[in-house]
Amino acid sequence: MLSSKPCSDKDLVCRYIKGDDRAFEILFNRHKGKVYTCVYCYLKDENLADDVFQQTFMKVIDVLRSGTYDVDTKFLQFVLRTAYEIVSLK
Repeated sequence: MLSSKPCSDKDLVCRYIKGDDRAFEILFNRHKGKVYTCVYCYLKDENLADDVFQQTFMKVIDVLRSGTYDVDTKFLQFVLRTAYEIVSLK
C-alpha cells in the first residue's frame, strides 16, 4: 500500500514491477497530460493522438512487465521516447 507522502517515479515503477497496480495508476495520472499533449502536438489529429496515447501506455506496461526496463531510467523520458517511436511509424 502506498503512503500519503509523494513517491518518486522510480519508487512507483519498482512497486508496479513487484505487483502493485495502484503504483502504475499514480504514474499514469501523474504524466498522462504531458504525454497526451506531446503526442497531439506532433500529430495535430485528436483521434490519432488518442490511439497513439493508448498504444504508448500499452507498450510501456509490456516493457515494465517483461523485466527489461532499467529502473534507473527517467520514467517520463522513457514514456515520451516510446510515444515518439510510435508517432514515427504513423
